[in-house]
Amino acid sequence: DTAREREYTLRDLFENSKDAILLIKGDRFFDCNQAALDLLLIPEKEQFFGSTPLDFSPELQPDGRRSDIAVAEYIARAHQEGHCRFEWQLTRTDGKYVIVEVSLLSIMIKGESMLHSTMRDITVRKQAEEALYESEQFVHTLFAENPVSLTLVSVPDGTFIEVNDAFIRSTGFSRDEVIGKTSDELKLFPDYEQYQQMVESLQNQQDFLCSEMSVSIASGEIRICRFLSKIILMKGSPYILSSVEDVTERTRSDGATRALMRSMVGTTGMNSLDTITTTLSSYLGADCVMIGRIQPDNSTVQVISMILDGEPVTDYAYTLFNTPCEDVSEKGFCQYDDHVQELFPESRDLVDLNIRGYIGTPLKDSDNVVIGILCLLFREPIRQFQQIREILDIIAVKASAEIVRTEMEQKLIENQRLLTQAMDLASLVYWEYDVPADRFTFDDRFYELYGTSAQQEEGYHMSSARYAQEFVHPDERYLVEAEVMKAIETSDPTYTAQQEHRIIRRDGEIRTIT
Repeated sequence: DTAREREYTLRDLFENSKDAILLIKGDRFFDCNQAALDLLLIPEKEQFFGSTPLDFSPELQPDGRRSDIAVAEYIARAHQEGHCRFEWQLTRTDGKYVIVEVSLLSIMIKGESMLHSTMRDITVRKQAEEALYESEQFVHTLFAENPVSLTLVSVPDGTFIEVNDAFIRSTGFSRDEVIGKTSDELKLFPDYEQYQQMVESLQNQQDFLCSEMSVSIASGEIRICRFLSKIILMKGSPYILSSVEDVTERTRSDGATRALMRSMVGTTGMNSLDTITTTLSSYLGADCVMIGRIQPDNSTVQVISMILDGEPVTDYAYTLFNTPCEDVSEKGFCQYDDHVQELFPESRDLVDLNIRGYIGTPLKDSDNVVIGILCLLFREPIRQFQQIREILDIIAVKASAEIVRTEMEQKLIENQRLLTQAMDLASLVYWEYDVPADRFTFDDRFYELYGTSAQQEEGYHMSSARYAQEFVHPDERYLVEAEVMKAIETSDPTYTAQQEHRIIRRDGEIRTIT
């Protein structure tokens, strides 16, 4: 009786356990509790008996291992060592995945070796762990790889806890020189009053924006930086998180830069290119500005837009070889502040125009192929322009895009002309059919064939039902409907069809079309 009571008790614990419990004989399940059925969404035990772990497993586990190999290894280990614990991805009967923590225990029942398997659904926990890990990785990456200089300073002692690579690059300090040191030890702030204002602002307002503050970098050079800082709490301790932007180079060229950018807004094509050359000449004091397209021979540059001494010049071309423009096409941005004639004595244009300074940047298409040159020529030595390369890089993108767009438009116009001629010769018209919207789109040539017009039909769009009702001969509407259904139902992306049927023009004339 005691043995029977113990058996009933164990069976009761087995059946009522909130964890899924399964018994494995060989490689197949032969018993389980209700929690296991609920976990796998199996309504009856009879549907479960005789199944294997692989029946509820994807082909591959999240770590990339094949499920059949992995499950065999775990079963073998459990029999060998007596127990085994691991995480496993299951596939429920509804096709959804769940992550379970599996515990295998080798047991003997009536003289037979079996495995007692306990499964606990940890899907929510794993999702939370993955979300936390991804969040931490995101924050770390956001800090470490941010192009903006970032620093993290401990409030109690003022030491640098972390700085990112952008800060190291911009200041010239090494990470070892900064971490664990204070700004005083690094002598970062030569203007003590500015530094005090920063500290007071943080203490009083918890955040601040300092538009300009002097910073002494590793070389001893004084740079002007803009700080945005805020006190944050990490694990209960206060830290100062700061972004640092070097604004030293923002000088009087800012006005010229804004004017250049404004001048390009709203212009396209040749107008845009002419605006670029005119504005560059005016604001940068260049005696000559040219935008040229490299020709297929790769030796000639055909100038598309040119300003010389304030006046536009047309029909101008020059050879690329032995010129600074050749260097630009091969090396990228080039600037020669003076004596450019001496560097390129074979360039007749430089000599004839008495040019001393040269700035050039390549124009590239979407495949990064150099298609042209933007260059500025000066008869006097070039004075230093702040951020000139960055300015020209931006303008070069605009100029390149306009050249490519203009050439594509010209090709499109020519192709359209040739297509129109071909369609005229073949008595062809063109139309489109939008399957999801059930909408035909026609053009004037189509309506001309049908003896009508867009005005008479109230536009260029028409449903298939209306088209059939208005223009298809009643005896042959079924042919058109059948062909439309074939086109809708086919999955072949190269599907084509040809059908001959009669139409009724608006003037009542019956014609046959293909």
